[in-house]
Amino acid sequence: MKVYSPRVRRLALVLVVCGCGPRPYVQPAENEPHALLEMRHVVHAHRGPMYGASTTLKGEVIDEHTLATAQHDLDTNAWTMRIRPEIATYAVGGHSYHMEQKQVQESRQVPETYSCPQQQCTYTPTTNCTTVYNTCTRYHTEYYTVTRTVPVDDDACMRSVTFAPMVGRSYVIQFDYLGGNACEARCFEKSANGLTTCPIAPASVAR
Repeated sequence: MKVYSPRVRRLALVLVVCGCGPRPYVQPAENEPHALLEMRHVVHAHRGPMYGASTTLKGEVIDEHTLATAQHDLDTNAWTMRIRPEIATYAVGGHSYHMEQKQVQESRQVPETYSCPQQQCTYTPTTNCTTVYNTCTRYHTEYYTVTRTVPVDDDACMRSVTFAPMVGRSYVIQFDYLGGNACEARCFEKSANGLTTCPIAPASVAR
């Protein structure tokens, strides 16, 4: 059994450039109320030569990393981050894949000029308006087909965990990728007595 720690990508830069996709998760500051969460992503088996994983909180990306077969012998560890003391859902997933060349359809905005009428008026001594024609620009969408090297999934699986962390406590989310489109995710609270199941509701309303 090997444990793979996520490698944080320069996702923020990508989002700024393309203006798309989910936002990156921002941890609370050390002086703000928070709990600690250890993420453990364990890959037991997978079909494809490459493996990618992602974790999101309320749709915000916590991590996104890809491991190639050649990296599997690297010494890696689980990782810990600060989280806010509020009930939330963490979605953890993995997928293995290979690369193929495929025909894909893409689009681009193409400018075109046209003659557009505009009114020009004078108001002395009386109102007098005439129509003049200017050159305007508009855009239309053009579709075209290109050959791209794209990832093709060999297997994939995702699970979610919802719990209510409390200030000053420590938690663990254990994600096990079993291969063959199978996985499981478990959440534990760490204490001096060991690991217990994560609380699913805030302490003030827990039954």
